Amino acid sequence: MSAAQSARVPERATGVRVVFAVVFLCIAAVGLVSAWPEVEHLAFALGHPFHSGAPPRPVALFGVGVVLAAGLGVLVTLLRGREVPLWLSAGVLVGAALCLVGTAGETPAGRSWAAADTALVNVGSKLQRQMVDRLQTTGTVPTSADAWSEALSAIAPGPSLARTRSFAQLPYTIRVQRTGDPLPTDLRPGELIVEVAPLGEAFRIHMVGFDRKGQVALLTDDQGREVVLTGAFNPELRPAASGPPSPVFPPPHP
Repeated sequence: MSAAQSARVPERATGVRVVFAVVFLCIAAVGLVSAWPEVEHLAFALGHPFHSGAPPRPVALFGVGVVLAAGLGVLVTLLRGREVPLWLSAGVLVGAALCLVGTAGETPAGRSWAAADTALVNVGSKLQRQMVDRLQTTGTVPTSADAWSEALSAIAPGPSLARTRSFAQLPYTIRVQRTGDPLPTDLRPGELIVEVAPLGEAFRIHMVGFDRKGQVALLTDDQGREVVLTGAFNPELRPAASGPPSPVFPPPHP
């Protein structure tokens, strides 16, 4: 073998190593891209006291850890000019497979502020409709928190989409206060704050959900006005009007 041919052998081997490493790095990238939403959801949940949606899928998260470690090992080996060990190659394949398997199927529902807020509005509208019908039938609504909580439990027996940092589910809750009292500042998502007139002849429901940045806030419309569901006794109307009443947007609460 000539000197020129001998020089080409290491060059060819180096080229094969580079191609081999690049292929496995691409496989690692595919796995990371497929499972990255799970990582983002976990990071957001751990960085906020409350969030919306089910926990990240554990198989996908484990796959991300495996593929990151193995992919980093492949990259370091390539930079050192060495041959990639078989176990690192296997690690990339296993990690990428776990990422893909762990994210197979539909993304868990409710992982957005919009989903949580929509579910909250549906619950609030049902409660509003029930209490408006009661107003038109009896002329008053309850002024006690227990009665409102009982009505809410019948409408929404399950938890809300909101969760704590530890992914514990939060139930829908009621807080009743007199009309005109300042709204509380210790807000929790899934909470309905009800203002009831002294004689029970009218009410307002404030809904606590998430703003567009995922922060806990009173629900607002696209113009930034608070969405408030209201009801008042009207002796000229018959009870049990069809369909849910439309939300009312009063001036900001003092």
